[in-house]
Amino acid sequence: MSLTQKTVRGISWSLVERIVSQVVQFGIGIVLARLLSPEEYGLTGMLALFLAIADTFIVTGFGEALMQKKEANRLDYSTVFFTNLGTGVFFYGLFYLLAPAIGRFFGEPQLEGLLLVLGLSTLFNALGATARIPLLLKMDFRSLSLVSVLATAISGVAAITLAYLGYGVWSLVWRTIISSVLTTTLLLALGKPQLQVGFSISAFKEFYRFGSKLLFSRLLDELYLNFFNIIIGKMYNAHELGLYARASGFRDLPSKIMSNAVLTVSYPALLAVKEDQARLKRSYIRLIQGTMYLSFVLMFGMAAAAENFIIGLIGEKWRAAVPYLQLLSFTGIFFTLRYLNLNLLIVVGRSDLYLKLELLIKLLSIPIILVGAFFGIKAMIIGMILASVIDFYFTSSWSGRFIQYSTAAQIRDITPYFLFTIPVSAVVWLVGEIPFFTPFILLILQSIVGFVTTLFLSDLLQLKPYLETKEMVLRKLKPTVASAPENAL
Repeated sequence: MSLTQKTVRGISWSLVERIVSQVVQFGIGIVLARLLSPEEYGLTGMLALFLAIADTFIVTGFGEALMQKKEANRLDYSTVFFTNLGTGVFFYGLFYLLAPAIGRFFGEPQLEGLLLVLGLSTLFNALGATARIPLLLKMDFRSLSLVSVLATAISGVAAITLAYLGYGVWSLVWRTIISSVLTTTLLLALGKPQLQVGFSISAFKEFYRFGSKLLFSRLLDELYLNFFNIIIGKMYNAHELGLYARASGFRDLPSKIMSNAVLTVSYPALLAVKEDQARLKRSYIRLIQGTMYLSFVLMFGMAAAAENFIIGLIGEKWRAAVPYLQLLSFTGIFFTLRYLNLNLLIVVGRSDLYLKLELLIKLLSIPIILVGAFFGIKAMIIGMILASVIDFYFTSSWSGRFIQYSTAAQIRDITPYFLFTIPVSAVVWLVGEIPFFTPFILLILQSIVGFVTTLFLSDLLQLKPYLETKEMVLRKLKPTVASAPENAL
């Protein structure tokens, strides 16, 4: 199989894995949310930052550095393996020492026991991190997809069973542990990393020089993404944090699937034409327009259907999460757009600007969000929306310089799709106000009407992203349609 075939096949499996995993997690999340309370979700949310930091140190940097080495030997693999394992042991020891203080910080004594058990996942992740590398080098995304989906599904079923039996927050804890154990076991069985008892200081220094920059960038991102959990958990309580975490999880379902899919495809596509600036600009504009057309429809639609989405899927006890989901939907609009702009900096070879820009945006955003938090969680999310706008301004300004595509030009190109979404979301909202139906039935009706309205207006207005997608689908179907009579014979 050629490299091109491997790449296409790998991207396909990667996209399938992301979509299937998200859908499975979504279904499991709905069942668990019906069985558990917001407080129980909030307790694990308070610990998310500490676990994320530990996992970032384990999975980021050294693995990529090992993959960069053309002829890595068993000692190189062993050096990375023992580095990861040592990091996992270090962080678990840190959790053991800090667990009582973390419980006192949040005013939740039970966090001490929860962290000591949850922290075990860090050790299992450390054991399995190196086993992923041989599969990545062989571009065996099929095996990686299988591992992810199996671990998600089995741990989810176990968590649902425990929640049904009354284990409460511990069902969420054991879901994490079971997922880590299964993932590590399957990776070791499939990856079969070549290890030996040994450690190379020179290899460690070489991997550190390459991996430390990646580690710092991703650590910064994890700190920022989990920062809101700390604010809500400290300033408010586990109940409010649980509501926010559930709303944020629903927001992430469409936005992150779309972001991952677009970024997976856009990077090699833009990289292939980067020497032809005119073509690069045309390709980038098409990506921006297509992405925002879909993003506006999905996120505005979610905001319009938020009440029936929350109550219809996970019940009345989560009603207070509705305004959080409505507001968070507007932050989701910018997810894919910001990563496309940042991705362009990597395409043109300016990863240094990528890091500087991330630092600048975080320094500007955090004070805005903190000020908002003093006036309530809704005000904090409004601060996040404002921070997203500032983020868009800087990322579009800096990346646009390399292809002469200004922020004003980006706004001009996406405005028609923003205006298009207003009547679509208005129709979706009106359908949700029909009396006599249950929230779940209304959600189904809103989804169907929103989809049909989007197609009808897109065709009526002859929107470019819609027409291009329609043409591509018809082109794919033509051979099948043409061969149907022959196959029928």
